[in-house]
Amino acid sequence: MDQPSFYSTLVSCFGMQPTDGQMNLFQQLETFARKREGKQLFVISGYAGTGKTSVLGAFVRALKEFKVQTKLLAPTGRAAKVFSHKSNQEAFTIHKHIYRRKSKVEISAGLSLQPNLYKHTIFFIDEASMIGDYTVTKDGGVSPRNLLEDLFEYVYSG
Repeated sequence: MDQPSFYSTLVSCFGMQPTDGQMNLFQQLETFARKREGKQLFVISGYAGTGKTSVLGAFVRALKEFKVQTKLLAPTGRAAKVFSHKSNQEAFTIHKHIYRRKSKVEISAGLSLQPNLYKHTIFFIDEASMIGDYTVTKDGGVSPRNLLEDLFEYVYSG
């Protein structure tokens, strides 16, 4: 018995009739998933309520059926929870996943970037527009750590 195509699996995982724009996005996502050379980035943008997270959720579920490893991240706990619900896979906040405490004993020691141990994994960042290009400290200053830069460094170091 032949395995269904990735595209048909993706449409099936979506669970509703996709719009023309969503079908076009499905085809672009399939092309992206098949590429293996170099470091790649795929950005989805659109107005609120257009189904971006629903499409990503279906894409994650389809990739799982084809045994492709994925990691789901979001800038806030609420966004991670919604992404988890749409994809049927646990999502984490970016901070929780990419940082670790420099010292388990001294809380004020700060955070450092964890090593990325996930090889051959597609990372999904939902609600990426919420990520600032600087980090404000508790005292109102600007931190030397930048979440967006750290996220790119973490993902592309794997």
